[in-house]
Amino acid sequence: MYRGFWKNLFLLRWNLSARIFFSDLHKMVGISSVGFNLILGFTGAYWNLTHVGGHVLNGPDSEPPKISKQVFAETLSLDGLLEEARAGIPGFEWTYLSLPAKVDEPLVFYGRLSNQHPLRGEYGSSVTFNSQTGTFEGLIDIRTSSFWNQGTDAFMPLHYGTFGALPVKILWSLGGLAPGTLAIMGYILWWKRKRPSRKRGPRVRYAKQPQ
Repeated sequence: MYRGFWKNLFLLRWNLSARIFFSDLHKMVGISSVGFNLILGFTGAYWNLTHVGGHVLNGPDSEPPKISKQVFAETLSLDGLLEEARAGIPGFEWTYLSLPAKVDEPLVFYGRLSNQHPLRGEYGSSVTFNSQTGTFEGLIDIRTSSFWNQGTDAFMPLHYGTFGALPVKILWSLGGLAPGTLAIMGYILWWKRKRPSRKRGPRVRYAKQPQ
């Protein structure tokens, strides 16, 4: 960043040296993708920090239990519970079913809402049932959830670019290549500066001295 850098921001000087070309390309890719990288960096950092924080507060993950038989009651009708979930949250479309690993764990339907905002995740709403009796235990409707939950729910479409059609997905795919491209070009620029090209001077012929 220097004064007046924006004047040649999208200028690629092909006809000059390779160092100047890669410097222009490095600057153009870096400035163009700064917003995208901030979004990916912030959302990814949040997920990782919450994961690490969970380990610090609750200790490391225990060995997952080995499931040898069906844990939830065989008398439960998953279709019936799904209909009850749809009745509790109008427009609910389930995308993930969390089955219990232990007898005392609940059965949870996670999902989205029909015609929801593009910046809504696929698992923002949920309905929880008792895995033994099928009793309704609670729900989360992202539309009436807290401002914080609604904000973090938007992290997934923002991070993966699922909030738009194919052009957005292509743009997010190209943006995902930007950090690697910057790293490669940065190394090339560093290598060029560390080992500058040496220009050969004119050859000097020395006359033979008489014997």
